[in-house]
Amino acid sequence: MLVKKYEARDMHQAMDDIVKELGSEAVILNSRKIRKKGLINLFAKPLVEVMVAYEPKKPRETPRKTPAALREAAREAYSPYMGDTAAAEPAYPIKSATAPKEAPLPPPPNVTALPLNQLPPPPTKVTPLPLNTAPLPSKITPLPLNAVPPTPKERPVLMPVSVERLNDIDSRIDSLDHVLNDFIYKFAHIKRDVTYDFSPEVEQLVLAMCENQVREEVALPLAKEAEEILKTRKDAKAYEVIYHLLLENLGASLPIASKKYKQKIVLFLGPTGVGKTTSLVKLASAFAINHKKRVGIINTDTYRIAAHEQLRTYADILDIPLGIAYRMEEIEQVLEEMSERDLIFIDTAGKRPGDPQHQHDINQIISLAKPEEIFLCLAATTCFSAVREVVDTYAFAGDYKLIITKLDETRYHGMILNTVNYAKKPLAYVTTGQNVPDDLEIADCEALAKQILER
Repeated sequence: MLVKKYEARDMHQAMDDIVKELGSEAVILNSRKIRKKGLINLFAKPLVEVMVAYEPKKPRETPRKTPAALREAAREAYSPYMGDTAAAEPAYPIKSATAPKEAPLPPPPNVTALPLNQLPPPPTKVTPLPLNTAPLPSKITPLPLNAVPPTPKERPVLMPVSVERLNDIDSRIDSLDHVLNDFIYKFAHIKRDVTYDFSPEVEQLVLAMCENQVREEVALPLAKEAEEILKTRKDAKAYEVIYHLLLENLGASLPIASKKYKQKIVLFLGPTGVGKTTSLVKLASAFAINHKKRVGIINTDTYRIAAHEQLRTYADILDIPLGIAYRMEEIEQVLEEMSERDLIFIDTAGKRPGDPQHQHDINQIISLAKPEEIFLCLAATTCFSAVREVVDTYAFAGDYKLIITKLDETRYHGMILNTVNYAKKPLAYVTTGQNVPDDLEIADCEALAKQILER
């Protein structure tokens, strides 16, 4: 088994080359995309490298022919020239040592045999050359013995390049590649309107917003509005104008407002894995420890055992009652047992977006518990397409507030502006770690606006 490597423009061409040279029995071991080194190949399309294993073909052995087979082949080859006698005997019979000598054949009639040393005279008629045929030179002048043939044009001598010089060239090419990729990445975010030209200050701020993952549909209208303001207000600065426009879009944060002598029920919603249960525990701990409120927790997420154990552990540490509703009918009973509590937090199961059964269950919980506040939890690391799907899924919940979790796991905060702009819902809290209850803060929109404009 031998191994051979092929390089081609694409996989289709590589397969054609393999089949033409090795046949269809070759086995592909590996394939990958490669880019040749050198400045000339910097912008070239990458090639496809295919590693193939194959068995070498054995040469066919030609069977040896017997003398009889050789005579038969000679008879077939020369039969057109020998007439009817070819079928009876070979044109050139092989002499045998024991065979008698045969007399020479007589000459055919009306033909005079010439002696061997006498040749017929040359023909007197000369056929003229065609008009388009050049006559041959009558005399060829030989080269003198001391003549030297012309030397070919000398090629330039290439000086050898040291390994250090090659490494330096490679490092410069890599550096140039990084610079070009960074340039393309930055300006690929902005599909600029050819009918609108931004000032340099505004363009830098737009670029900063796009680098922080703010969508074009959000950043460009802000920039255009800022340009209109700057035209009428000569004393205004681009940063201050866009900063205040961001504050208007983020809105004011709306945390939980507890009421004295009146119970408040808070419901938590969100997909799986965004930190919904941890955020609930942080808020319950903050109100129980810092605000001295009587807090209760109800768990309706009976699908995950880990969620119940997590709530049970924190409830025992904080001395908070924990109620479990295995069926929807039990929610009213658990609420009645906690009638003396100031704040009741209800945890729900996280399901995939668009699950009709999950939507039915949440509607039942809302109908039975009648929560005054609803929070939708979303992770700051979620892409906008997933955010849009979650927001559309929980649109049936009506008025709710946003809790952005895992803010410590990313440095790009444009997702918060995108979410607020799409959902049209206010911010309430952000979480910045796993510590309970420390890593939970009321959303600071001024700090978020500054972070979105940072580069």
